[in-house]
Amino acid sequence: MQVYNVDIKRLALLLLPTILRKPVLFTIVKSACKSLESLQGQLFSYQNNCNVRISHTPQVCYLKGILDDTFCKGTNKHFEIEDTQSISGEWLMTYEEGETHADIIPLVAIDEQTIIYTEDAIHEIAQDFIVEYPSGVNIEPDNDNYKIMVAICNQYRLASKTPLYQKQD
Repeated sequence: MQVYNVDIKRLALLLLPTILRKPVLFTIVKSACKSLESLQGQLFSYQNNCNVRISHTPQVCYLKGILDDTFCKGTNKHFEIEDTQSISGEWLMTYEEGETHADIIPLVAIDEQTIIYTEDAIHEIAQDFIVEYPSGVNIEPDNDNYKIMVAICNQYRLASKTPLYQKQD
């Protein structure tokens, strides 16, 4: 929407009386309009941000689409979102020597074979879905893009679902 797209410098110069339209006064008026142009730029960025948020509501968008639009626009790289496997079977409670609380370990019988999951596997399986981000995009766990990705996922995911973030191979 271009309703607010006004050339502030030109408007200020046109509002000057014709008697005062001198080059020195033009320079003073243009410098006085700098802060208004800065505010106008902030308004446009806020307006664009609001338009993106309105057009990507949880009801009409896929999380993958908003992540691709945010980070991979103009490239052939894409985010992947996968469901994790669920743990079925019995849970075994183990006590270590000198411990007062029990560790809970899932036991799964597959083809007559008992599998005991490691702590890393339990952590991965405890997540509801995996967000795999492309390796060519500047997303690392210690930079701002990673925080933006996590914030977008938190905004558009279901409240009861927990994501796990991994870099694509």
